[in-house]
Amino acid sequence: MKRKISGFLLAVLMISGVVLAGVADSTTIVKTPMVATVMGDGSGSIVLELVCMRYGIECVNVLDMTAETLGERLEQSNGPKTLVIATGAMTEGDLCTVCGAIEIDIERELERIEKLIEKARASGLSIVGLHIEGGIDIAERNFNRSIDAIMPYVDLVLLVTPDEVSSYFKKLSEEKGTPMIKVDEALKIGDVLKELL
Repeated sequence: MKRKISGFLLAVLMISGVVLAGVADSTTIVKTPMVATVMGDGSGSIVLELVCMRYGIECVNVLDMTAETLGERLEQSNGPKTLVIATGAMTEGDLCTVCGAIEIDIERELERIEKLIEKARASGLSIVGLHIEGGIDIAERNFNRSIDAIMPYVDLVLLVTPDEVSSYFKKLSEEKGTPMIKVDEALKIGDVLKELL
């Protein structure tokens, strides 16, 4: 069910150290069940699934989800209503590693995410982009390519960082009008989702 963010909820979230941009007085787009995946080498979708389990929120992580497998899930009686795509590192060269386990072609990974977004959009799902900052970011291993492939096409950005919002995300929110929720630690995603659902 869609809900509006009330003035009271907005105040509670702000007191809790949560920053919202472009979401006040607009309907939320997060609905359950949620299905999550990650682009490239990252743990964002795993973290989200664990947080959701702790808070009793329906969310399943499928690292290798494709448009086809998403379609199969949509045919189930309790199919997903929200697709969450987490960013991951995309190493320079032909291969990237998904959560340190599977080597795949970067162009195939870009195509997988593009088709997933197309399928979710055509099926009426909400699309959330999740970016968890942290770790070592070097030229050979950074999140920029996955951020560029995901964030301009989502309905909501969930940003986890203890720092200020970067100019990239500020510009995205301002120019595209994409709502953004920023928390300083991953566990607070659960607090926000519980209030919004």
